[in-house]
Amino acid sequence: MSQRSMESHPVEEATDPAQLEKFNPLSPAVQANPYPFYHRYRSNAPIHWGAPVFSNQPGSWYFFRYMDIAQILRDNKHFGSDAKRSQIAAPTSEPVKAVTSGAALAFRDEPDHKRLRSLMSKAFTPQVVTALIPHIQEISEGLIDQIQAKGSKRFDLIQDFAFPLPITVITELLGIPTQDREEFRAWSHTIMAGIERSPSSEEGLQAKETIQSLHQYLRAIFNEKRQHPGSDLVSKLVAIEEQGSKLTEEELLTNCTFLLIAGHETTVHLISSGMLALLNHPDQFQKLREDPTLSENALEEMLRYYSPVQSISRWVLKDVKIEGKTLRKGQHVSLMLGAGNRDPEFFEEPDRFDILRQEAPNIAFSIGIHFCMGSPLARTEGDIAIRTLLRRFPNLQLEPEAVLEWQDSQTVRGLKDLPVTY
Repeated sequence: MSQRSMESHPVEEATDPAQLEKFNPLSPAVQANPYPFYHRYRSNAPIHWGAPVFSNQPGSWYFFRYMDIAQILRDNKHFGSDAKRSQIAAPTSEPVKAVTSGAALAFRDEPDHKRLRSLMSKAFTPQVVTALIPHIQEISEGLIDQIQAKGSKRFDLIQDFAFPLPITVITELLGIPTQDREEFRAWSHTIMAGIERSPSSEEGLQAKETIQSLHQYLRAIFNEKRQHPGSDLVSKLVAIEEQGSKLTEEELLTNCTFLLIAGHETTVHLISSGMLALLNHPDQFQKLREDPTLSENALEEMLRYYSPVQSISRWVLKDVKIEGKTLRKGQHVSLMLGAGNRDPEFFEEPDRFDILRQEAPNIAFSIGIHFCMGSPLARTEGDIAIRTLLRRFPNLQLEPEAVLEWQDSQTVRGLKDLPVTY
């Protein structure tokens, strides 16, 4: 079997930080394989002023070390998630504002963050996730039944399994009608593409129109749930709003939009990239197949090795000096989670995939007050999905001559498709 993968881009080490070009997460070489670049900048310029993440900013600060990233995520005095608190113009793209608005839990700081997280947690409890386990298993088995019923020994692991599983779960959780799921899939992809492009680009304009359509749809759903509430998440969120107007219409819209996108996009990448790591490491595949009790630890290694979310943003709230670098109020900071999860100071041989690894916890879902509320659901889906795939397809392999391409994104890292045979 041979496989051509866009993951082979050796980068020469630089000894003088002045020799380094401005780091640009959207450059073709970084998109193809960011990890050699992460190592290079972590070694030579771990705190680096590079290309701007947002077009209305002159640049962005990039942090590549695990320790620095963890400290900033816990520092709510100098760094915040809400761009408006920096008193500098927030990102102007409509898709960006629609998803990263201060009304969204992930982009609020204290004390508003605590209030909103408390309200959201009442509807998004651990009991909700636990209750979903049998149904997630049922969906997984059903998808594989459909794959096998086609009679072909080949399928696309993303299109046929890794995508439909989480989109089904999140839309059911939100209470979205079954017949609308394909439309939600298209909306999500369009919005994600627009977030990382210029607002005047074709992708940016399409995303703006999509946001308007999605919000119109959600408002109709809210009205329906107010009149005919169910056990779904939207019904619970609407009920919370009705009990004292604690959640505003904007908060409902923004958080449901964020849940839709974050609730399935990252899980798609967790499942597909995790399976890619296993397929590229047959010894690890065999270990997990023979001992499924290793799945929880294996999942954490997948999150570390191929972090679905490669970076998250912070804004400087007040001037701060870090190792001789002065970060000014209003400047943008990009915390490179994917680089932190491959930091040799915390992970021995960080480029080695080892499902038995027992080291520092990965930071794939962030840490601190903004630790991802949906991480238990993502981990549960990922664990069930991967164990089911290995049980049902013990001879799973990458399709011979497969050319693997990664999506163009500075925030998430995921494959466009993953052709496999069984």
